[in-house]
Amino acid sequence: PLDLPGETLPGMVFDEPAASSSKGMVATTLGVEQVVKLQSVDGELEEFTISLPVVYPEDMLAWDEASLVEAQRLSLEIEDHLQKVREIQSNGVNLLENWNRLVSKSRPQEILLEEAVVDLGE
Repeated sequence: PLDLPGETLPGMVFDEPAASSSKGMVATTLGVEQVVKLQSVDGELEEFTISLPVVYPEDMLAWDEASLVEAQRLSLEIEDHLQKVREIQSNGVNLLENWNRLVSKSRPQEILLEEAVVDLGE
């Protein structure tokens, strides 16, 4: 399936972070990237990126049973919406490929190449 913007970020890994196994911490699908610059022994400045998962204390959200049920319902509705968006995005890619194929067959390529030649000497 195609990824939607924000679903995956370069360098981000959203597997269960080690911190989430700590008692009282809950993992999220969010991540934070920190760019770190260090000077090496030979004096060169080096830069690298650290990707960290976002976790929060388990008791931070004071949801009652009704809120949890609503959150689960909304979560399912969001996932359903994202799946529909992925399908539309995939269909759009197919439509564009079909359109480009049709346009490329509509005129011989030799004519298109001749029209594209520009004499820069004039």
